[in-house]
Amino acid sequence: MGQSHDDVTEELRSQLEEWNMGLDELQSRVERAEAERRSALEARIKMLRKDYEEARDRLQALSAQGGETWTEFREGMTRARRLLDEALEETQPDSDGDSDG
Repeated sequence: MGQSHDDVTEELRSQLEEWNMGLDELQSRVERAEAERRSALEARIKMLRKDYEEARDRLQALSAQGGETWTEFREGMTRARRLLDEALEETQPDSDGDSDG
């Protein structure tokens, strides 16, 4: 963990940007989803968007701090990103194009 504070900050900002793009992609998939599935996906997006906004705000607040606070924040970012990746994977369109399932 020999990264400088600025390197870590930039890495986290990059992760937040990727997270935001993933949320936009998930929203796009929800808009194409069937009505009954849409409600569950919208609730999930709402939760993920809230987590994203909290992470973004924490990054801004922590930008002047270091040490264990950063480690905890990075671990939280990793968990949140994993949840987003899972949501994106679960909403991937079927590769065979079969949508009646």
